[in-house]
Amino acid sequence: MKLITRFWVIMCLWVTSLSAAGLIDGPYPVYLVDNFDDGELAVNPEWWQFGDLDVDILVNNPKELKGLSKRALRLTGRTSRWYLGGIGTYFPMDARKFTHLKLLIKGVDPELGASMVIELYDDDNGNFQIEPHPIDGSMLKVDDRFVYNLKIDWLGWKVVIIPLEMFRDENPHFGDDIWNPYQEGGSGGLLQMQLLLMGLKENARVDIWLDAVKFFKKRPEPVKKLVDDGDFF
Repeated sequence: MKLITRFWVIMCLWVTSLSAAGLIDGPYPVYLVDNFDDGELAVNPEWWQFGDLDVDILVNNPKELKGLSKRALRLTGRTSRWYLGGIGTYFPMDARKFTHLKLLIKGVDPELGASMVIELYDDDNGNFQIEPHPIDGSMLKVDDRFVYNLKIDWLGWKVVIIPLEMFRDENPHFGDDIWNPYQEGGSGGLLQMQLLLMGLKENARVDIWLDAVKFFKKRPEPVKKLVDDGDFF
């Protein structure tokens, strides 16, 4: 299963199309990767797809969840030996300001769920590109790949918020094995993201929707007021 997944990943690593910045700066910045409202996968930013995954852009029903975008991606297909395919996009940016990744994901049926492998690529050699290792094609030559596995087994829309510290290096001993996607010293920072879909069963149909994808800096939790006996008199 893992080898099949990696084959498709490496096939996509040479895509290097520039995307439009979606940064809202400030003390708690937000970087919008895409909300798919333009109805286009080829521009702003450009997304590629691979495997047997079918991708459609459909109009959202705003009554289903407050804050939905106008449109969303519908990702469907049938797995073969657990694997379905995925999508990816290239958007070099400095990620030092961000603490979390946020995605809006809709499950159509728990039986049609999936395991989503979220991959973030960190440029370590300062060339704004990701290169597969010449000997082991499942690894990267000099950069880092950080991964988080998300099980999608719910019905309806769900706001998924993942702390970036939960991502783990899946390319050990290559790159510097440190989460440092910063644009300094010639580094491209966080170069690209890929979302790979695996079935919850070996041969199963997958049907999920994906709305806005964004990075953000989480606000600190409010300090709870200490209560003493004097507050009641």
